Amino acid sequence: MRRVLILLTSSFPYGRGETFLANEISYLQAAFDEVVIISNDTGGEARHQMPVGVTCMRVAYELSSADWLRGASALLDSEPREELRRIHEAYSLPITRLVRNTVFASWVKAKKFSRIIRRLAEERSGDRIYAYSYWANDMALAVAVAKARRWVHVGVCRAHAWDVYFERSVAGFLPFRRYLAENLDHYCFVSNDGLAYSRAREGCDHPSLGHARLGTEPVAAEPLANRNPFVLISCSDMIPLKRVERIAEALERVRRPITWIHIGDGPARSSVERIVSRLPQTIRVELAGSLSNSQVLNTYRRRRPSVFISLSQSEGMPVVIMEAMSAGVPVVATAVGGIPEMVLHRQNGLLLKPDPDVADVCAAIEKVAEMPESDYRGYASAAWATWNVYFNAEINYPRFIRDVLSAV
Repeated sequence: MRRVLILLTSSFPYGRGETFLANEISYLQAAFDEVVIISNDTGGEARHQMPVGVTCMRVAYELSSADWLRGASALLDSEPREELRRIHEAYSLPITRLVRNTVFASWVKAKKFSRIIRRLAEERSGDRIYAYSYWANDMALAVAVAKARRWVHVGVCRAHAWDVYFERSVAGFLPFRRYLAENLDHYCFVSNDGLAYSRAREGCDHPSLGHARLGTEPVAAEPLANRNPFVLISCSDMIPLKRVERIAEALERVRRPITWIHIGDGPARSSVERIVSRLPQTIRVELAGSLSNSQVLNTYRRRRPSVFISLSQSEGMPVVIMEAMSAGVPVVATAVGGIPEMVLHRQNGLLLKPDPDVADVCAAIEKVAEMPESDYRGYASAAWATWNVYFNAEINYPRFIRDVLSAV
């Protein structure tokens, strides 16, 4: 019997998003006879070359007027009404128009994509069908619907950060969390923090809930980190959540020569540039903009950064930190989400409080710059070792395929 995987993504292999899925796709391709990607990116350029046996269809995530008309009957289903009851009782939320619209839109969208999954499965009658949503969003709900109706043999999703923590949602909650837990075979969180959060939020520990780490390919076979010259590197979108401006503000207080490389772009760039314009001459700044994943990794090999920094307000298990550690680069980061599972304070880096002030950030940078060389080399070696044991793609993705996707 052929094994066919239906993989639902937000953008991959198009656009600039989900570049980290490139680490996983080759392992999936090797494990299945066929992989069909349903990507929500309908306009971006193809950024990743797909292996043999992998095809992709593009379907918009947002609902059109025609989608609403076709899905009108879904509004009569019992599941949305039951979900509204649960939201009121379990989360103590008033059923506002926003809450009601969020629930019904999620359900209509899930029904739309579950029908696509069903069609793909029917076209491969006789094959064993696996459906895997990379995010715990409405695509995961579509997989759960398909599994509940026995249109697929196995239904799985991952859960990262914005699709885990209610605080990240505009509506103040995430719909159908219990439905996912009850109907998916595996509901896998990339961090233990996310798993614990979900268990506490739902007040139960459903058998489908579990933990499966992401992974990255090695940047180097040994630590590359170097402090001469001292290079600070960061990699994120320039958005308020990532607090890139605060890195720049901290550098105003540093009185030693430093080169800061920031990879990534976004609406906060002009604010960052204003701060950079008043930095002392001893601080050299390179705002590199958006780079491909291969360009990011080559930056580590070529520039051998001294320390990676992240001041994000919320995270799951950031792949950018895994990549830095795979180059043996110590990390300074806020203790949010799953980061404390990666950055071990005073072992492979330094943890900052979730909302550090500028003085805290400055002190952490200077501590890395001033510590004895033997201590610094220990941090670098520990960063590489942490990646190798916990976040090595060559270990984590075969394990995920064996223990999660193929275990049902």
